[in-house]
Amino acid sequence: MKSLLKVYFAWALLALAIGQLLPTTYSLAIDTDMRRSATWNWPVREQIDVKLADYFKTRTEWNQPSIQVKALWDRFESQSRGPGLLDAVMATLAAADARIELLLSGLDPTRSEQTTSATVATATWIESELPSWIQSNIHLAIARALANEQLYDESLEQIELADMSEVVDPSTWLFYKAICHHHLLQRDDCMAAVTKLLEHEPELVSRYAITAKLMKTDIEPMKEDSLDEISRLMKDVERRLELGRTGTVVREQEKQIVEKLDKMIDKIEEQLQQQQQQQQQAQQGQDGKGGKGGGQGKPMDESQIAGGSGPGDVDPKTLKDRNGWGDLPPAQRQEALQNITKDLPSHYREVIEAYFKRLATSDR
Repeated sequence: MKSLLKVYFAWALLALAIGQLLPTTYSLAIDTDMRRSATWNWPVREQIDVKLADYFKTRTEWNQPSIQVKALWDRFESQSRGPGLLDAVMATLAAADARIELLLSGLDPTRSEQTTSATVATATWIESELPSWIQSNIHLAIARALANEQLYDESLEQIELADMSEVVDPSTWLFYKAICHHHLLQRDDCMAAVTKLLEHEPELVSRYAITAKLMKTDIEPMKEDSLDEISRLMKDVERRLELGRTGTVVREQEKQIVEKLDKMIDKIEEQLQQQQQQQQQAQQGQDGKGGKGGGQGKPMDESQIAGGSGPGDVDPKTLKDRNGWGDLPPAQRQEALQNITKDLPSHYREVIEAYFKRLATSDR
């Protein structure tokens, strides 16, 4: 009997051990499968150590003694991936190279009065005197700084100069690429970058993962020539004007906004005309049916002169210029806007109001 109890007890312990092991094994299997299916991988920290060591050997002049640079890099030992690793590499390179230190200080608005664009314009030495992997990481740091100042076109140019396979943090490369495409309304490119970034979602810093999913949810339903797209275009024009951009890109965007609004209003007017025609046809059908029964609605003989009289007055409001939107009193203008934008998100109000203001000042 005792031997039988021992067997049961052994089996119970085995079952308990398997039950505790399975979730961990299953989780590891899923994580392994995700890594295998991903199209990009994190750089290995040890490989970055070797690259930095090789670069330091080529430095004949130091911004700081090599011992201090090595000590600085060792302090970042816990940074094995993500934006923290990019910051660690850039800080270490800045300690070794005065030019990189000057560049990074120029990219930081709290440390420099010079604009980021002006700082970038003076960094002509990057491509000629540095290893390609350092060049890529510097361009990525510049792209991040430009995007944080809403200079998305310039940021995207720097991202394209940075080779994703050489940067120490591919997640930052993908994240800011998605940010730029999102703000520039490049839907497909944004979706591609976000999808690729989220291949390593469990390993991303939380702000990258959450923002990437928000960008995807925000831009995925956007359709061409929709009021949503028009509103975004207007905000992008406003951003460019605030930055002092008044060139060809802005003028082209303003032209697109007007054309898309005209196209949308023409479509709405066409739909209204179709509805009116359908109502008239339905009314005529009802009148025809009424004339067949009980003598109601009998057609008038052709030879008979129609009777009845009226004052002959015409509503003067119908003779006014249709472009009188700007002449309406403020209260009536707001009431009209509320009726037009009923059931639409609030930020579309400014789009429609801007269109009517354009009508009020146009020659049409």
